Amino acid sequence: MKTVLMMLLIAVSINAQNSNVAYISRDTIMKSIPGHLEKIKQAEEMAKSYNEELKAKRENLAERFNLLLKPYNVKPNETEPIIRARMSVADTTSLGMLQQEDKLIQSTERLYAAKVKSTYDQEVKPVNERIMAAIRRYAVKNKLDMVYFLEDIAGALAYLNTKKSVTKAVIRELTAGS
Repeated sequence: MKTVLMMLLIAVSINAQNSNVAYISRDTIMKSIPGHLEKIKQAEEMAKSYNEELKAKRENLAERFNLLLKPYNVKPNETEPIIRARMSVADTTSLGMLQQEDKLIQSTERLYAAKVKSTYDQEVKPVNERIMAAIRRYAVKNKLDMVYFLEDIAGALAYLNTKKSVTKAVIRELTAGS
């Protein structure tokens, strides 16, 4: 068993030495594209703003639900029809309005998600796809087996040969392929 394991380890080691691996800096590539980081930041800020707005609306709605239901001392196993049967006409009307408001918040959430996705798809995604296409073209042209993003692997590295960075070459490929 130890012999088989040792042979496998030697085979993997030889294969790793024969593989042509490189890395690139995602941050450097992103910075090389005018306005791209700003578009990413705008999309992220839009999503954050929408999420904060929706969170505030949900908290406010939950507070109003709790205030409405507090006098009825709702038990954990009570269903809505049972609770409604104990409520006054005015409170059942208020409950219905709160439920409609909840549906409106859910619709707003879907609208905001669609807006963020649309912004990302129009502003960010095409550039990211161009970056990935440039990396693929460079890798194929230079017979690379793998190209890693430095930011994704940096934490796991004990050593990195700086000669294996192809960031500048990929940036040239990106600008040539535009």
